[in-house]
Amino acid sequence: SNKPKAALILFYQYKSPQWNEARVSQLISYLKRIANTRKALGGRVRVAPEGVNATISAVDTDGTSAVELLDHVTRDLKHFDSVFEETDFKFITDLQPDRHFKDIKILPVKELVFYGISEKEAPLGSGGEHLDAKDFHNMLSQDKESTVVIDVRNHYEAAI
Repeated sequence: SNKPKAALILFYQYKSPQWNEARVSQLISYLKRIANTRKALGGRVRVAPEGVNATISAVDTDGTSAVELLDHVTRDLKHFDSVFEETDFKFITDLQPDRHFKDIKILPVKELVFYGISEKEAPLGSGGEHLDAKDFHNMLSQDKESTVVIDVRNHYEAAI
């Protein structure tokens, strides 16, 4: 059908070494320019010295599909900083237009995810192993009695 569709990209990108204050400000300005140029974008973008956490949506326009708009955003980010070449951009396509954020908020934050504990108490360098979906499900089924999963997605991310 020719009804407009929406699409989303979700991503985290951590930056090590962290960006300084000036670079964070440059990224926020850069993202605001992108948002002002591409009016069909919406979402929430959190920017901190340690990186970016974003959910960005787009909706089809007369000249450009939502997916093309979001693809432009990923290229713009890679142009801003090569760290975004490493980013695992998760695309969700073919959504109903009501799944599109009506506006875009670019938010400077002190840390991407507030856990209430210090870096000293939970050093980032001591992280676990990244698992793909199949390995994750295998791990869950190994010891069902003692396995605990903590879902840290927000309500909107979980609903998708």
